[in-house]
Amino acid sequence: MGLDDFNIHIINYWILIPVACIILFLSFLEKRKCRPDICNGRPSLIIPIPFLDGYENRLAYSVAFGTITNTFVSLVLSVDTLGFDIPLWGRALYVYLQAFIGCLTCFPLVACLSTRYRAIGAIICILYCMTWLSLSVVGTVHKIEQNETDPSSDSQISENVMDGVNMAESILLSFPGIICYMVLIGYCIYILHRCIVNRTLYNTHTEGTVRRHQVDHVRWVFRKSLDKTQQQAGSFVERMQTERKLRLITNFPFFKYPTKMCAIVFVQLIIIYWLGVAFFFTTIKLIKISNSLRGFGRDEEQFLNEQFILLSICSSVAVLLSVTAALIQIFMSARNYRYHMLWIFQGRKDFAVQLSGSSHHILTSSMVYPGYQVGFMMWGCVLNFICVFLMSLLMSEVMYVWIWYDSWKGMFLYLAQILSFPAIMLIFFYLQIFVSKRVLLQNKIHQSDEYPPLNIDNRKLYEIINYYSIFTNMAVGMATCLLRIFQSALFSVFSVGRLDISVFTRDMESFDKGYKSYLSMLLVDNAHNNPSMRVFAHLLWTKTLTVRSKHRSTSGSFRDTSPLTQPVEDGGYRNFGSTVHDSSNSNDSPKDLWGHLDGSSNIQIRTRWLLAYTLIHNPQLSSLRKHALRRSISGTSSVDESIEKAALKPATIHGFGDHSVGHLKATLKPPTTDRVGDQSGGHMNRKHIIQYDSDDSDDSDDSGASLARVI
Repeated sequence: MGLDDFNIHIINYWILIPVACIILFLSFLEKRKCRPDICNGRPSLIIPIPFLDGYENRLAYSVAFGTITNTFVSLVLSVDTLGFDIPLWGRALYVYLQAFIGCLTCFPLVACLSTRYRAIGAIICILYCMTWLSLSVVGTVHKIEQNETDPSSDSQISENVMDGVNMAESILLSFPGIICYMVLIGYCIYILHRCIVNRTLYNTHTEGTVRRHQVDHVRWVFRKSLDKTQQQAGSFVERMQTERKLRLITNFPFFKYPTKMCAIVFVQLIIIYWLGVAFFFTTIKLIKISNSLRGFGRDEEQFLNEQFILLSICSSVAVLLSVTAALIQIFMSARNYRYHMLWIFQGRKDFAVQLSGSSHHILTSSMVYPGYQVGFMMWGCVLNFICVFLMSLLMSEVMYVWIWYDSWKGMFLYLAQILSFPAIMLIFFYLQIFVSKRVLLQNKIHQSDEYPPLNIDNRKLYEIINYYSIFTNMAVGMATCLLRIFQSALFSVFSVGRLDISVFTRDMESFDKGYKSYLSMLLVDNAHNNPSMRVFAHLLWTKTLTVRSKHRSTSGSFRDTSPLTQPVEDGGYRNFGSTVHDSSNSNDSPKDLWGHLDGSSNIQIRTRWLLAYTLIHNPQLSSLRKHALRRSISGTSSVDESIEKAALKPATIHGFGDHSVGHLKATLKPPTTDRVGDQSGGHMNRKHIIQYDSDDSDDSDDSGASLARVI
């Protein structure tokens, strides 16, 4: 095959020309919100992937990120693709340039998935994926031919075997990218089929302010608050902290992983797969080299063969353990993300260090989290492999020396003498525990107590034992310090790939950049995806749409100039952030929730809010309620007469002043000019509390009457 001149890195530069055309074409399909009078509102910016609040097409976006990872890694690891030597100070700029080129190259893949013109996006994505699929296949074949004609191959090694190993390695390394392109092509064909069947060229449905799982979360919270058995059993987060099954294995329908987390996990799995394949074929090459050793003496050849066998065994064990540890870390990170988000949704943030930075620093740290997570996981897997390989090699070499010199008995005796020190240390430690339990501490206060109180009973014996323990525990402390260093190093190495926990101590967590980026990401997600906030905003927005629809039905000349809506060609209105022409297809439709909420129960709920707000800002009214007056006034005078007498006393009523009413427009109807009293004070009259404008709706009259009855 004539593939000598094939260079995938040069093709990446030339392919930027059709990429620019695709991006420009997709941008001209959309209309911008800012300055719509220029060029009829075109072009507009394209959102490649919804990192902030995306929950749709998670598998498709994850597969697209898999193809991006393949192209990005091949570009970043490329050397001298520009045709000239790059100085050392320009290497960092070169890496950033290659990363930017990789992002531009893969931009059409995610842009075609996110555009609302589904048919056009599917056709472009199919053509683009087929182009890159053919280039990937040709690049794999070219790499196999290079490995077959590699002059650096050792002539002593069997060429047929090594050619087969190199071919298998090249195919397996290219396998994830090829599969991702094929899956994307199949998904786009399915989307195109749906568009043809439904006879729709673009998506007419827009996601509202709330998702289904967020509504289920709020319903679960209310249902839990009404269940007395669940209240007595402790909070849900506390149960998750104590029950490992509930924290790691149990699935919750009211929580859904965002697209960002799914894409990060998928990219990490691909990186772990590549590292595992590379480590595995390195082990196979070591075995082949050990089988091809010739030209040495018999003893030297046997020694070298045995050493290569030890290296291959240690490498195999290291590959297995490092890949397994990386998979466990990915699983634990994903589950801890859910655990921490549910904790934050309940308002508890005491599990993390307090971030002292400003909002823009926190936002910037949250944006670097995806890249940090992938990079940390890659280095964590490499360090795990090196650590396990060195430890297993050290133990195997020690055992090999014992066997080689036939010194089993002496080595076992020496090892037993070494282990006698920690054994004696443990014996004395548990002896101190026995003495503390039986002699030093007081007895149990109640027989049902699990442990006795932490009060010393025999103080003289305690002082004597403590005196002698100081000097004996000094030697024990020296050995325990070595154990602490070993354990901390081992745990730190195996925790490098996880950003949901810090490898530093509690007071030094602020220096862990990876952990701070994870916490910043949690705070940003909570600020924009909190279920309670989303549902509350959904209720307010749908109520606003209901009021506006009533005005449009009564007045044909109504034109809303609010920035939250925008007029369209058919005379309707749509949300500021929506991408469709009619808000009736959105989850924020006026008929969604408020149609069955505006009833007598809703009036009672708003009346209770009125009462609560009034009593909070006017605590002197608490003594005027009926249950308080029954306790303080004699039974001869009626309660109603007492209220009338008490209402004539001067009092300052806050909460219904000029600016207070402005804060309650979504909840309270505006009172009349004859209100309870302003912020400067005044005389309180009972009728002023319940009197509202006569032009208000019936809900306001019922609310005022209910408030009068309650007070």
